[in-house]
Parts: sequence; C-alpha cells; structure tokens
Amino acid sequence: MVKAKLKMVIFTLVSVMVLTLALPATAFAQTEEVPTIRVSGSGTITVAPDIAMFNLGVSSTSDNAQAGLRENTALMDRVIAAIQEFGVAEDDITTNQFSIQQMWHPVFDRFHMDMMGGENQYTVTNSITITVRDLDAIGDIIAAGVGAGANMSGNIWFNLENSGELYYEALTLAIEDAARKSRTMAAALDTSITGIVTVMETSGWASPGLSRGHGFALDSSLWMMRHASEWGPPIHGRYVEVVARVDVVYSIAR
Repeated sequence: MVKAKLKMVIFTLVSVMVLTLALPATAFAQTEEVPTIRVSGSGTITVAPDIAMFNLGVSSTSDNAQAGLRENTALMDRVIAAIQEFGVAEDDITTNQFSIQQMWHPVFDRFHMDMMGGENQYTVTNSITITVRDLDAIGDIIAAGVGAGANMSGNIWFNLENSGELYYEALTLAIEDAARKSRTMAAALDTSITGIVTVMETSGWASPGLSRGHGFALDSSLWMMRHASEWGPPIHGRYVEVVARVDVVYSIAR
C-alpha cells in the first residue's frame, strides 16, 4: 500500500515537471509577434460651398455712454432690418461682439502743445455674424448693411451646411489610399499583406474657404463708405475641402 502511494506521488511530480517545462514553449508560441506595417491614408472631396458667413457691425462714439448706446442700437436695428429684406432669417443673425469702452482723449494747447486736460468718450461696438444661403446676394447684403449704418465688416467664410455624406465619401477614399500605400510598401519589401490589425480614424473636417479683403473695415476710405449703398462689392467664393484621415496597421507575411 505504501509503495503504491509512493509511486502515485512520483508520477504526479513527474507530470507537473513535464507540464512546467512545456509552458515556456507554449507561451512563446502564443506571444510571438506578427510582422506589421503601419500607414496613414487621406481622402479629400472638393465641392462648391452652399453657405457663407460674414460679420457686419456698428461702432459709434459719444460723450455719454447712454447716448452712445442709444445711437448704436438704433443703427444696428436699421442694419438688421436691411439684411432681413434679402430673406435672411432671424436664426441666421447672431451677435459675436458687444462692448462699451471708455476712452480718455487728452486736449492740448495748439500753440504751445501743453496738455490742458482731457475728455472722456465712450465707444459702443456691436457686431453680428450673418449666415447667407444665396451666395449671389452677399455683395448686395453687405452694401445694404453699410447703407443702413454698418461701418465694420470682417472676413467672409464659405462652407457647407451639411458635409456628412461627403465626409463618408472622403473616408472611403482615405481607406483606399491607405490600402494602396500598404500594397506598395509590401511589394517593395518582397512580401504580401495578410490582414488588417487595426484601423483608426484620426481626423476629419470640412475646410472652409476664406475670402479676405472684400469687407468694409473701420479704416475704409470715406468715398467707399459713402458709395457702398449704391453697389455691392464683388464676392468670389472658394471651394470647400472635406477631408478624412485614417491610420491602418496591416499584418504581412514573413
């Protein structure tokens, strides 16, 4: 009976030793790295814009803050009314800046250039961002706004109201671009693609076209400001780029 138990213990110890010796080889086989290549792909869809956004504003100066605010508000109401005559919806007009600033202006003796004191003035600024869907009317809208009292205008951005479907097209192009790169690299390495390990979408956006220099700024000439209501400035939209980028890891044959 004792001998039988002893044999059983010896057999068990031998079995454990055999399994222990076999584990490293099994673990090595499971963690053996697969050779891979990593590539990035990009896709771009270029289309004409269907909306434009630009800024119009009124800046006015007065000796009294309340009087300046009343004057500025009246002018801005006229500007908004003029814009809405072109069918611009209220939801497409948003305030982007409003401020009342106190400015101190020194007064000098014009003969001896000695400072004789100073006076406070208040500058009220109100600026709005306008979204326009009739791109042919942009120049006329700017002219109408200036004619109603606007004396500030910023840059014009051209964009897409909905770029969702176009982005999916760009994403498909990005995947195809990555696949072409991987095949080219594999051929140069005298190997072949065996599978996809990971795919990651790294970025995507619709790049707005930007048109500079077509607005009426504070430093515009008096002639331009005086005649702005008689004609609309020429506005030329730029194409919009919808871009998608991906990062793909492929497995390759040894």
